Amino acid sequence: YGVSRPSPETQIIPSTWREIGAGLFGSFFDDTLSYKLYAMNGLDAAGFSSSGYRGGRQKGRARLANDWAVVARLDWIPIDGLLVGGSVWSGGSGQDQTVGGIALGKVWTTIFELHAEYEWQGLKLRALYTQSHVGNAGQLSDARGETIASRSLGGYVEAGYNILPWIFPDTDMRLEPFYRFEWTETQNKVPNGYVANEYDNFRVNTVGLQFYPHPQVVLKADYRNEHALGRNSRGNQRPDKFQMGVGYVF
Repeated sequence: YGVSRPSPETQIIPSTWREIGAGLFGSFFDDTLSYKLYAMNGLDAAGFSSSGYRGGRQKGRARLANDWAVVARLDWIPIDGLLVGGSVWSGGSGQDQTVGGIALGKVWTTIFELHAEYEWQGLKLRALYTQSHVGNAGQLSDARGETIASRSLGGYVEAGYNILPWIFPDTDMRLEPFYRFEWTETQNKVPNGYVANEYDNFRVNTVGLQFYPHPQVVLKADYRNEHALGRNSRGNQRPDKFQMGVGYVF
């Protein structure tokens, strides 16, 4: 739902995220339990910032592969309409680099998440929690010249409902109002001697509407009320946003 991805899925989980690697995947018990296990090149810690790890993506291009990572995911469908699962990514991000005259070291990075989705008739519910841990965060902060947190966390819950069948019972079109609450703290725990940038710890309330005139086309509009957390964030508030978008799936 929404014109923008939830912030925890862009700033802590750096979606859209693609890397070079190889692995295994499969399912058991009539596809109700599925797994994925991959090895791939690590992130680039030189791109980390106080707002998260999105700049550390290498996007599958021929760049740095001195440090590698593993990722595993498990999903379970205990009953029709309900999916629960989790995943973890862990590996080095330093890539044998020196930034600002400081060797980054291994910068071991771990990101994990837990998620759940439920669909029943026109109702859709979704929830996610994610947390990350970065080693050598103080050394990396010295090299980058900004506060890189040793721990970040965030999550969201959202709900939407297709109300169009109430008006046109036989239509294939959908009209779905939705609500999402999310919070993101990319500065949850910072290295000794550093001060958290409280602008990067925030919560968001989003209300919106999605209209599907065709199963592969969506028109979107939403309003995001963003609020920075922390006692010292009052003079550095985040702006509210009104957004519109069009999506096409092929």
